[in-house]
Amino acid sequence: MDSIERDHDLAIVILEAIEKIQEFSPSYDSYMKCGLEYFAIHRLLHIIAETMTRLSSSVKSQFADLPWRNIQGFRNIIVHDYIAGIDDKKIWEIVEVEVPQIYAAMLQFVPEWETLKLQRKTDV
Repeated sequence: MDSIERDHDLAIVILEAIEKIQEFSPSYDSYMKCGLEYFAIHRLLHIIAETMTRLSSSVKSQFADLPWRNIQGFRNIIVHDYIAGIDDKKIWEIVEVEVPQIYAAMLQFVPEWETLKLQRKTDV
């Protein structure tokens, strides 16, 4: 698999994780009240951050306006289990501000995403 294909596949993982967050998290209150939703969002953010660190430098350059350093730092916090030290309001800010920016960038990278989603639904 070449770098472009790999980046494409990674972007799809990111898009899927973001859409799951959007399904899970209608509001900060529901995020805080539902334990399953709370942990699911944390796990999905972990997947997004981990996957984004694996994107090629070419993609990172193409989307230089994304907070790559913050994403890497957040990934390190999650992976090394420092999540207890993160303010829940900061997590929610990431969901509301940074996740949509990442989603928009990955949609630019995978413009055929909506078609791919429809194909995946019919393949199931």
